[in-house]
Amino acid sequence: MKKRKLKPFYLLIFLIWGSVISGCSLLGKKRPVHLAHSKMKKIVVLPFASYQDTEKLPILFSEGGIITNKITPHVLKTMDYLLEEELSQVKSSIHFFFLSERSYEALLEDALNRSKNPAEVVKYIAQKTSADGILCGKVFRFRERQGSAISIKSPASVAFVLVLYDGKTGKVIWKEVFDETQKPLNENLLNFSLYGKIAWLKAEELAQRGFHRIIEAHF
Repeated sequence: MKKRKLKPFYLLIFLIWGSVISGCSLLGKKRPVHLAHSKMKKIVVLPFASYQDTEKLPILFSEGGIITNKITPHVLKTMDYLLEEELSQVKSSIHFFFLSERSYEALLEDALNRSKNPAEVVKYIAQKTSADGILCGKVFRFRERQGSAISIKSPASVAFVLVLYDGKTGKVIWKEVFDETQKPLNENLLNFSLYGKIAWLKAEELAQRGFHRIIEAHF
């Protein structure tokens, strides 16, 4: 398969467009206001689950046409680490508490023994952890690039969902899906703000940028 390379002559066009896009973003971007956030003091973050782990989340998210691949335990740990790193940068009064895999599985088992209703499961976990909100994620795809930062056979590709629940009602406050396969900049200049540099990203870098986009928008 022919390797893709980032072509130098697109740099000038890219820089011009990047400046215009950045300027528009700074002028027009407004973070959404979530009234539930203003009252939240503690959000419990559940360990990431894969689409293969059908019993690991309070609500079962369908991939809904998203391309999937096999998710390993190492990928789940990577996603947990990246999310924790991103949330540690949030400047707010919210305390994010990261629940361990063992603690989560024990709480989930107890919750499901009492009720199969997703909202009741969320409320039970929130009650037992004294949480105002529950944040959880599910990863559908984590495919590493084949090649280097400047020349590849196939690009990195990542898909996941993040959901924040209200701990009191068990209802979804927001849900965000990130589904991205890196494209050459000359094919999609608008994504420079996501890619952040003129290079082919690793899957971990792409996932980190997805987390940053979502967390920045909501917190």
